[in-house]
Amino acid sequence: MKQISIVGLFTVLVIYTFCGLDFKSLGRHQWRCKAKLGDKDRDSSTTANERNSGILDSEQDNLFDGASEVLTTQVSNTSGVKCACGKHCKGLRGLKVHQRSCRFIAGLNEEIATMDDERSEEGEIDIGESMPPEHPELKPGIKLPKSDSEWANSDLFFRAELAMDSMNDFNINNVIFYMSNKVYNYFADNFGIIQRTKDVEPNSLLLKYKEFSKQQLKQELKNLKRDTHENLRSIKYVAKLLRGKLTGKQSANDTEADEKLKPVFNKLICTDYFKTFLRCSNPMRRFNIPSWIPRFKEPDQAFDDSPPTYREISKIIHKMKASGSPCPLDQIPIIVFKKSPYLRSYLTMIISKIWTAGEIPIIWKKAASILIHKSNSVNEPENFRPITLESVH
Repeated sequence: MKQISIVGLFTVLVIYTFCGLDFKSLGRHQWRCKAKLGDKDRDSSTTANERNSGILDSEQDNLFDGASEVLTTQVSNTSGVKCACGKHCKGLRGLKVHQRSCRFIAGLNEEIATMDDERSEEGEIDIGESMPPEHPELKPGIKLPKSDSEWANSDLFFRAELAMDSMNDFNINNVIFYMSNKVYNYFADNFGIIQRTKDVEPNSLLLKYKEFSKQQLKQELKNLKRDTHENLRSIKYVAKLLRGKLTGKQSANDTEADEKLKPVFNKLICTDYFKTFLRCSNPMRRFNIPSWIPRFKEPDQAFDDSPPTYREISKIIHKMKASGSPCPLDQIPIIVFKKSPYLRSYLTMIISKIWTAGEIPIIWKKAASILIHKSNSVNEPENFRPITLESVH
């Protein structure tokens, strides 16, 4: 009877091929077997591991955020995971437990904190600390990139330095002044500023180009324009001299004539005169609507007072002339906003905040005026016509 029962027992027992255990019936063990689950994970990740061989070892150096490691491949809890220090851990849970006491991870955190402290000590100006001055100084012009790759790098720099999230925490004047300084300093440090050559004397220019013909002046002007922004005074003198010869009006020394047309009065007299002149109302310039002109009907639709969108602002920027002169207070030309999508987005956020507050920033109320002589004496401000250059943003 014992032999028969043993034979019957072997006929009833089932041996599971994945783990090698025997059961009367598989039942729940068929879908709970850890060996089977491990084989499935290994089979599903075989092709990925063959494509990206050693991905865990290669990503240990750069995929850290604080004290936790970011893995790009999905790792099951049954497969082994290797820490950055070289220790093999059992699953993600074991990795997290090990990293709490790992000295290598702690050293990384200390190194990251040291790098942040050094970066803050380098003199980085916070938005809250960048206060616009009451009387800003005139800045020299900046040189701009010439290739698309350089413009793309500048856009990435502005994306990293100008955060939109912190805009609501500071005054809008500080935000605009901070943005202007970041943009100006980036181009000035990486591409240089435009140096005005004041060491060239007008007499030397007069003697140099005195005997030049029209053809020689044209060729010389082409040669000077090849070296842009380096010989501005020479380009200006040769262009005026050539223009005078082409029109038949000979000018002996245009630079000396320009010096004689500069205003003699000081800034205080100029400010008082134009303040009084621009504030007074001229009764001859008032326009009264005649009675025979029909009146407009009352609007039947509500006015859309929502802030302008990014698309509307970008459309206006692209329509502006790229050759427009920048304001000497910030020296940021419009082409910078044409080439940088992120600066347009940042400008949209600034305009939206100003639109909601209903108040124009003080920094946008300042501009630089240039006086052009009209006629008569240079001692009186009324003989000059002001041209004002405002900021493009």
